Parts: sequence; C-alpha cells; structure tokens
Amino acid sequence: MSRLSRTKGANFELSLSKLFEAELGIERPLRNLSQYQVSGRADLMAGPFSVEAKRYASAAGGWFQADWWEQTKSSAIAENAIPLLVYKYDRIASKFVFPIYAVNTEWMHTSGDNWSTYPTDGNALMPMVCEQDVAMSIMREWIS
Repeated sequence: MSRLSRTKGANFELSLSKLFEAELGIERPLRNLSQYQVSGRADLMAGPFSVEAKRYASAAGGWFQADWWEQTKSSAIAENAIPLLVYKYDRIASKFVFPIYAVNTEWMHTSGDNWSTYPTDGNALMPMVCEQDVAMSIMREWIS
C-alpha cells in the first residue's frame, strides 16, 4: 500500500471518528493504530461497532467489494462487536453497511443463542447498505 493510499485511508478514518463523536457523542472513537501490523483488526471501535473504513477513487457501480464485507465481519467477530463497513468513492457520498440484525434484532437469535454475543454466521450477517443519516439512527439505537 502506498503512502498516499495510507494517508487517504487515515484521513477517512479521522473524519469518521469526528462524525461519530459529533453525531453520537462517542468521545474519540478508538482508532486502531496497529491495524497495519496486526491482521484481522478493525480500523475503529465506536461503541459496540467494529468499523472498517474503505476510501477509493472510483468503482464501477459504486458498490462495495465482497471481500471488504468479509474482512469487516471477521474483525467484528474477533472483537465480539457489530460489524460496520463504511466506504466512500470520490464524488459519491459515504455508504454504511450493517448486518441485517443491526436493524432488526429478530434476526439475531435462534434457540440457544444468548445476548452476550453477536451472531457470527448465517443470514443474520446479510449486508444492508444505507446513507449516513440512516446509519446514525441505527447506531444511536445501539449506543443509547
């Protein structure tokens, strides 16, 4: 990864950290500064969310890459957190990707599950994409 790419990514992480602080009252969401040295770690921890931030110049269709979601889920599982992928392409607003259970907790549990852990597989982790204002509403419900 080039220095320019790392700087672009770090600036995006910082902007997300400031957004979460301003919109959700999360004091200085934790940036994982060792993420380049330790595999499988999230970029940010924001309340119960394990956040992966992806910032790129362009993409056909403006959709997220499947491997980004896989990475996001893996990081969240390692942290026992809710996966959240935030991606942005130049000249396109940021998109937020949550697992479906973040919107409807009915997806979260089957018989035998408990509330001390988040789902780690199955349909509960299907991705749901939304804009920033909707994302802040979803996050508020989990943080409050």
